[in-house]
Amino acid sequence: MGAKNFCLVLSFILTITFLTHLSFLKFTGNNLWGHLIIESYLFNVLITNIIYYFLLYNINKRSIYVGWFFLLGSLIKFFLFFLFFYPSFSSDGIIKNIEFFSFFVPYSVSLIFETYSFMKLLKNF
Repeated sequence: MGAKNFCLVLSFILTITFLTHLSFLKFTGNNLWGHLIIESYLFNVLITNIIYYFLLYNINKRSIYVGWFFLLGSLIKFFLFFLFFYPSFSSDGIIKNIEFFSFFVPYSVSLIFETYSFMKLLKNF
């Protein structure tokens, strides 16, 4: 899958996930716009696209390292989560379920799609 198609499909999938997530929050009577939900979705779209572009760029030049680059991308995502999101989530000493899911729903969906696309990319390589 090319970079442009990846970006469009990922954006579409995360938009549907975001709307579903908001619907669930509204149904359960929770605050729709709290807990950095918008920032979480935007962060995951941006970082996943950057990692996929990096993998596409390096697959031909350094194909033996591309699997390590994929794992490095996951490490970078976790590092950035702990740098930017974790302090806000743990400021009261407790990470609530709603805070956990506001980040890890888009993270999980983007990781699954990134992994699937990466496997297809390797299969065609």
